[in-house]
Amino acid sequence: MIAHPLARLLICGLISLSFAWSTKLSAQSLSISKSMAQRLRESHTGLLDGQSLRDAVRMVAQSDPSPDGVINYWIDRKVNPDRAVSPGALGPTRYASLCSIAEAAGAVCFPVDNCVVIGRAEWVDQLAAKFFLNTAESDNESSATVGRAAQSRSRTPARVDVQWPDLTTPSEALARIRGVRSVERLPEELRRRLPHDLWPETHWQQIRRDVAEDLVLAQFEPAHDVSLRSAPIRCSLPVPAPEQFASSIAQADPEAQVQWLQDAIAVTAKPATQRWVWRRGLEVPADGNQGVGGAPAPAGARNAIKRLREDQRTFTLKVQNKPVGAVLKELAGTVQVPVRFSPAAEPHRGLLVSFSAVDQTLMQLLELASKQASLQLDVTPNGILFSPQ
Repeated sequence: MIAHPLARLLICGLISLSFAWSTKLSAQSLSISKSMAQRLRESHTGLLDGQSLRDAVRMVAQSDPSPDGVINYWIDRKVNPDRAVSPGALGPTRYASLCSIAEAAGAVCFPVDNCVVIGRAEWVDQLAAKFFLNTAESDNESSATVGRAAQSRSRTPARVDVQWPDLTTPSEALARIRGVRSVERLPEELRRRLPHDLWPETHWQQIRRDVAEDLVLAQFEPAHDVSLRSAPIRCSLPVPAPEQFASSIAQADPEAQVQWLQDAIAVTAKPATQRWVWRRGLEVPADGNQGVGGAPAPAGARNAIKRLREDQRTFTLKVQNKPVGAVLKELAGTVQVPVRFSPAAEPHRGLLVSFSAVDQTLMQLLELASKQASLQLDVTPNGILFSPQ
């Protein structure tokens, strides 16, 4: 379920993804808004095993349910949203979590205006390239327009809240985006382009109307244009440490071109490289505090056991038929706590456990998993010891 243009990219420190062009940045580049960047760079942790792709993405996108905290997303209809994904540990940011979930389904992520697109790499890259071309064309047309009012209209497309219920057809979704009462009011040529399909409930907040329309149309466009996907696109990226960031880009793609723009950089590279740039730029939490395993470390933690006792972060986890020994080791490994099994508990390590937990601390998850395997948990100075109940 996704479509056309891609919005301008910005990374790290401040990302600016609307079409209110910044005077500090080249107009012909992709970026995201500062507020979108802040949402994507919010600290996030979690453990996922066996959730469907759609449920896993929704969990991260709605982890902050406030109007300013929800992340719009759009999943490629050629990617099975019901596929079970097991990305394991998530984080350290919401965008990094979305990327890990997408990768577990064989897909990739990319920010598109006020929305994160998840889909096949070739489809997402083609979408990014088309959006960049549309952005450049729009800017050229705007520059040639005489009159401040007309130029203002072209530079500030309307943002809208879009919502449709479960089992909505593409034509019905497009009608809602355009604000018309019925599908019959859509142009006939446009209706012919949209085959019958049934889409799940969707709610986008403050998305550009033209971008929302392109996302719908892109769901039915083949991703066969290799020349388009291999052509470089330009992304404007405000970053807190531009020198270090530029150096890492050069190492990842020697063909990438990096230009300094005061407190930002502009990267010209193929869409595949831009995906890497976005991931790197949005995987550092806004607070800059990155702890064990990429997750923010609890304040004052001096050793593994203290970290475990003081760690009040909560996780959502679904485990299906996994050996309890592996589950316990992964959970404890989040804060680098050693795990030991008494000789009598060794036969229990291979027992399969299944459970779902929402907003539970690491200690609560350890206790839940161990109880399912009839194991007793004891915290010792040398780590966690499991023995039969």
